[in-house]
Amino acid sequence: MDLGIAGRTALVTGGGRGIGRAIALRLAAEGARVAVLGRRLEPLDSTCAAIRAAGGDAKSLQADLADTASLDAALAWLEEVHILVQSAAHFSVPRRVEKAPEADWDEAIAVNLKGVVHLSSRVLGGMKRHKWGRVVFVGSLMGAAGGRGYAIYSTLKAAQEGLARAIALDYGAHGVTANVVAPGFIDTEHFRESAPPELVDAHAGAAAVRRLGRPEEVADAVAYLASERAAFITGTTLAVGGGGHLNTRW
Repeated sequence: MDLGIAGRTALVTGGGRGIGRAIALRLAAEGARVAVLGRRLEPLDSTCAAIRAAGGDAKSLQADLADTASLDAALAWLEEVHILVQSAAHFSVPRRVEKAPEADWDEAIAVNLKGVVHLSSRVLGGMKRHKWGRVVFVGSLMGAAGGRGYAIYSTLKAAQEGLARAIALDYGAHGVTANVVAPGFIDTEHFRESAPPELVDAHAGAAAVRRLGRPEEVADAVAYLASERAAFITGTTLAVGGGGHLNTRW
């Protein structure tokens, strides 16, 4: 299926590792010019090298979503953005509401909400002028289902769903769509590094398909929502969690 995004410029945050890297590679495979943005240059350059090795066009942009000045400086390298995929996220130490200090909230809000809003606001004007744009937030099943001990993360992922709906309503008449892809537990380096083996097994067993997801499976969903084929889909959240949202084990 031709997704109709060849020649479009895509900006992918968090494109150096895991889900973000898989998304960048997938969009590049469809012929999009891809800019990957993140705090650490080395993994971004690795993603870009992989894209170029496959014949694609890619650029690394070093910036911190919590630092609007660095974001603005990075965006100065781009003439336009047709597709914005916000995959970068700040992961707080898991805590219940009464145990989460204000500093943890502030750090997570700076990246998962304020940074996301700022970056969206910077590219939406150009999408509106061009009468075409795709905004995709990589959320989480926790945004709708919650997660025990994950008060901060669940709250901010839910906020991203609200933001996507607001963008959908405000910009839909200008050919711009906004959606959320909500992964369950995905087999990434970060997940393997942060979760003990018994927790990995428990989360895999909580999915209806009885396994963890693969980053490429999330990337496929993002690529479709970023495509010309998904022009009539906006303001929605697509769960990519192997049915993990159908129970409450996590």
